Amino acid sequence: MTGSVRRAVPIVALGFAVSAGNANADEPKHHVKLTLVASAGCTDETKLHDALALRSDKIVMDAASADRIDVDVSDRGTGLVTGTLVVTRDGQSSAPKTLEGATCEEVVRGISLVAALAFDPEAKLEPRTTEAPASPPAVPARAPGVVAPAGPSWRFGVGGGAGPWALGADGTSLAFAAFVELARDAPGLSPLFRLGLSRATATATVTDGTFGAIAADLALTVGRASACVARWDLAFGLRIRPCVGLDAGVVRGSPRAPITGDGRSRGWAAPTVNLRIEWEIARTLFVEAEGLAAFPLVRDELGAEPRITLYRAPALLPAASFSAGLRFP
Repeated sequence: MTGSVRRAVPIVALGFAVSAGNANADEPKHHVKLTLVASAGCTDETKLHDALALRSDKIVMDAASADRIDVDVSDRGTGLVTGTLVVTRDGQSSAPKTLEGATCEEVVRGISLVAALAFDPEAKLEPRTTEAPASPPAVPARAPGVVAPAGPSWRFGVGGGAGPWALGADGTSLAFAAFVELARDAPGLSPLFRLGLSRATATATVTDGTFGAIAADLALTVGRASACVARWDLAFGLRIRPCVGLDAGVVRGSPRAPITGDGRSRGWAAPTVNLRIEWEIARTLFVEAEGLAAFPLVRDELGAEPRITLYRAPALLPAASFSAGLRFP
């Protein structure tokens, strides 16, 4: 009788172990599609998948799933790595969450925690380890960077610069500009709104049969409103933004001798298309190069008596500018 009881104990224990295993197997799994865009050599989908697996065993990678984990990791080469995470579950996408760290590994660990918690509230706050490390690291790990789980912020910026404008006069003129802006700090859909003031001067010269060479001083002063919808992040902090805008202001011409007279002004309005290449040198400092094409809505003329046309607005005004600015916070 006693021997039978002893033999039954391991059998019952084995039954409990099998039942527990079946219970874990029956726990619901979350099928998720994982996509990753990362700087060359920074990380890959295998490393991100492994990091998620150490947080939770309830997340299954499934390329056909409607639930998604979309990750973008950018190594700017300046000692700061930025990661952006968007989670889509049950047809609803979260606001992008931005995490920063000193290395790609730090950012991937942080993203894996936020992503795992989105699908499994019981995900491990500390990654599970399969074995003890063979030896302690020679150099202590750096502290994690600042994490901003609340999503991208809106940033205020100011700046100014100069560049050549082709006003349609004798030569290319130099324009000076200043601007203020409001930008959403995130790759992809990242609106930026900018208001600026620009002024360009040039000299227009015409030849008349009676008076000979006649010159006029030109001055174009415009306010510019522009909007950029998207931002593409490249390596080393470089970004590209396509934009559209509208210029509104006044062009003024003042004739020189031998024609005398008061200066005359004409209204100026022109839609613009812009392409900006921006380099974020530091968190608050950036420089940019911009190419622009303006299309004056009315090609007004400036002239002097007797009916001498000194200047006519061009159908297309190409321009370029080189600027520097600051953004806060």
